[in-house]
Amino acid sequence: MTPIPWLRDIEKAAGISAVKEMIVFRLKVTGVTLAWFNRWREEDCLRDWSRLKQDFPKETRLKRTADITLSEVMEVKQRVGEATPNYQVRMEANIALLLASPTDDGLPFSLEPQVELLLNQVCCRGLLPGHPFKLKNKDPEKTVALTYAAVAKYSEHNRYGESTFESRICEANPSACTLPPEQSFEHKGVKIEASKLAEFKTEFDKSATDQLSLDELTDMFGAWRLSSLEERILAGRAMKTTGYMNPVVARRVFGGTMLAQHIRGTSAQEAASSRHVTQSTAERGHECATSAGKKDTSPRRALR
Repeated sequence: MTPIPWLRDIEKAAGISAVKEMIVFRLKVTGVTLAWFNRWREEDCLRDWSRLKQDFPKETRLKRTADITLSEVMEVKQRVGEATPNYQVRMEANIALLLASPTDDGLPFSLEPQVELLLNQVCCRGLLPGHPFKLKNKDPEKTVALTYAAVAKYSEHNRYGESTFESRICEANPSACTLPPEQSFEHKGVKIEASKLAEFKTEFDKSATDQLSLDELTDMFGAWRLSSLEERILAGRAMKTTGYMNPVVARRVFGGTMLAQHIRGTSAQEAASSRHVTQSTAERGHECATSAGKKDTSPRRALR
């Protein structure tokens, strides 16, 4: 199926809920497409479903490779009035897409030392000219994570009571100092947060969740959110999730999961216990009969 009819199917199933459409889209995609979608959202938090319907088909027509993504990463710059943490989040989303993109020969991309050094330099070069890290001519660290930490340190550096670089940005543009709000919606009284999607996807097989309709999927997501508040152990959370779901749907889609195994195991234990009780009762009956027989024969022998 081509991208446009696929997006229309999601749109028809979701009705007028644009937030639900975005969440279901994110549940349905993996790999490079998921990394692209995460970057697409981080670039502009105001992007919505109508914009996604325009941009996603364009992305699918592009034969994305690691070289293409790397060239895009090198163009990322901190915007005027943008807080440093927001810039770093955008950069991380671009790097994540780079790691997910295949190479020209189809092999998985690997972050070799020289590539990581290049990314460190790109991260620092993209900072605003007035950023303290640049003004002090600091060199990148060995890894991207260490470089981020060093940049954050100088962003918040306060000496002799002077205002920091980040505080000046916040004073000029307060909205720049807050990360984009997480999209969520209410479903049957349960708040469903998009940030939980990645965790949700790792706990359940995608081939199984793809069988669910939009309403069934949101029902399951709500059930999972409820169970995650009560149970920290993965197996217990999965069983509680399917326990909260419509039993017909749970049996149809998750008949071979830990829930079914738990039910089968419990049934087997109950059957074994029942057999054990029956066997023990029979053995006790046999012992009683034998004991009674012995008591009856002893007096007769004594009379003889």
